[in-house]
Amino acid sequence: MVADTRASWQDPINGHRFEDGDHKIVSCGLGLITGSGYVSALNAVKAELMVTEITHTDQVIDIIKRKALPEIQAKGGIYLTQVPPTHCGGLFYGLGHA
Repeated sequence: MVADTRASWQDPINGHRFEDGDHKIVSCGLGLITGSGYVSALNAVKAELMVTEITHTDQVIDIIKRKALPEIQAKGGIYLTQVPPTHCGGLFYGLGHA
């Protein structure tokens, strides 16, 4: 699994912004996880994944709901709950063995 290290976003004042050095792959008990989407939500989930012993994909989905949902809602976004379970709530994907 490979991922770039660039995080990009749209700043309301400064326009398109980016930052290099964002590590997007997280190693957990089930393997490697990466994601795409809203940077603040992804970083909140990544931080929790790094300190939690993960033994089942339901834990990943729960972390996404607890950590990402508030970030998304704070920006007026919506959270898609009707997605295939293999997509872990639509934010993280690519679960595989390390």
